[in-house]
Amino acid sequence: MQELIPSEYMRNYIEKRGKHFTDFEKATIIYNKPEPYERRIQMLRELAENTGDMVLKQQIKERLACGEDGVLGIQDKDSETARFENAYVVIPNPFHTDDIVRVTTDGALARVCTSWQTNVEWYEKLKKYNCAEYEDAEIVVEILNTEELTLRRVNPIYLEKC
Repeated sequence: MQELIPSEYMRNYIEKRGKHFTDFEKATIIYNKPEPYERRIQMLRELAENTGDMVLKQQIKERLACGEDGVLGIQDKDSETARFENAYVVIPNPFHTDDIVRVTTDGALARVCTSWQTNVEWYEKLKKYNCAEYEDAEIVVEILNTEELTLRRVNPIYLEKC
């Protein structure tokens, strides 16, 4: 779980809530990690080798065959099979407006601008229209100690509570 969720605070929070990620959700998180391409590919290969989800295994194989900047072929519009690359993953969000956090990817100190309540309301709207995607789990933070107002969208798995 440590490789999947870099924030110790969030790992503990997720584990206490009893949340377990499916292999499909793990693939989505890995694919969207802000890590070097080769590391993400290695992690996806390992997941493909160990998963019992044959659809996911095939999707990872297709993704790996495309390369770093590769584009998958046009999918059949009638296909009901969701792809892992940009799927929405429910990430528990324990943060409240004005919480002070540290962004694990670069160490920036930030103030939370989007509470967990706002996140839940937003997700419910997206779910209603079946249009949620990976980035929709992100919350807005204001980066502190900068001369200009700097807002950033960050997935809670990359936030440590201070």
